[in-house]
Amino acid sequence: MKKAVGFSLFLLLLSTVFLLVLASGNTDPFLHFLNVTPIESLLSATDQAKLLETYADEFAFLNQKHGNTIRSIDESAIKLIQAEASAVAIEGNGLAFAALLEEIGALRFARAVTMFNSNGAPVGGGASPLRVRPDQFEVRNAVRTTVVPYGALKAQHDIDVTVGVTYAQSVTADIDVEAGEILKGYKITASVSASVSGSISGPTDFTEVKSGVYATHRAGYGVLFGRIERYTYDLYYTYTGELHSHNEIISIRDQNAEYYTFLVSYGAPTYLQHARYTTCYTFSSKQACITSVSHHPETYIN
Repeated sequence: MKKAVGFSLFLLLLSTVFLLVLASGNTDPFLHFLNVTPIESLLSATDQAKLLETYADEFAFLNQKHGNTIRSIDESAIKLIQAEASAVAIEGNGLAFAALLEEIGALRFARAVTMFNSNGAPVGGGASPLRVRPDQFEVRNAVRTTVVPYGALKAQHDIDVTVGVTYAQSVTADIDVEAGEILKGYKITASVSASVSGSISGPTDFTEVKSGVYATHRAGYGVLFGRIERYTYDLYYTYTGELHSHNEIISIRDQNAEYYTFLVSYGAPTYLQHARYTTCYTFSSKQACITSVSHHPETYIN
């Protein structure tokens, strides 16, 4: 009888802790752990060495560009990789930065599952990252899939500079994706924000958007790059073995922002010239143009 009472009390305490986690807003301790644990705590020395060898050309390019600063794969190195992946997605140079990010993302997820289920013990040794009640849940049936490959995901219209304003203006564009927003056909689970700075000036007089049509403005847009991943996994109570929840997360990963400008002629119709080429696109109105560029930036910058 005492054992039954003791076990019931334990379950009550476990439920109380879980309710406190809910109240704090941290409803998914594994996702929190995945998001806050730095990559260098997840990747083993073997993982690091294999990536540095497999993508030797990519790291050589980065070291040449940034002064031999990369000796390991940490969060600062990943930022540099993300910037190059955005450039390659548009211009291409034969280097596989997007594939490198994909492999790092797969390793991050797999190693996070292992570490989470081993009470936060790091893969390569060292101090354990903190998380709420590391013995409360364990992850099972974890699957990670990239559903949208690395590329331009969304643009945000920033500013229009009129013809004749030829001095460069420094600007900053913010690109936001809200939780629940549909992006590339997928409902995003958590919000994402990115900012990018750029420079923009208006077109000179009689600059043509297309033959016989003169630009009225130069339009600036911040463009969000990244991958969209799907995670599915089950959270089980460690002590009871009971299922707590089945989880599906649609997440933007490896986000990076770049600034692009376009020659435009606003009116009905409105004309916009490709950011890199002389190809011209026609829209029924200014708003139709902004909406199309915002939803499909890859069309106008690739």
